Amino acid sequence: MTEASGLVNDQGDIEQASGAALRAERDRTLSRLDADSRQTALRLSEQLRKIARMAPLASLSMAFLLGFLLTRRH
Repeated sequence: MTEASGLVNDQGDIEQASGAALRAERDRTLSRLDADSRQTALRLSEQLRKIARMAPLASLSMAFLLGFLLTRRH
């Protein structure tokens, strides 16, 4: 509608309000996902740290046992 006729386009206001509500909901969802992603990343990094600490010990112990077995045979 035109402003000259005295009728106002209320539909545009509703669309703007619903767009703002959708953007706000999207932002809340993204922030929740970011928090979940951070927690998941922290859990994964902790698991990787544990594996990295244990892997050298396992490799070292296997190398030691292999060396021990090889020297005992010769």
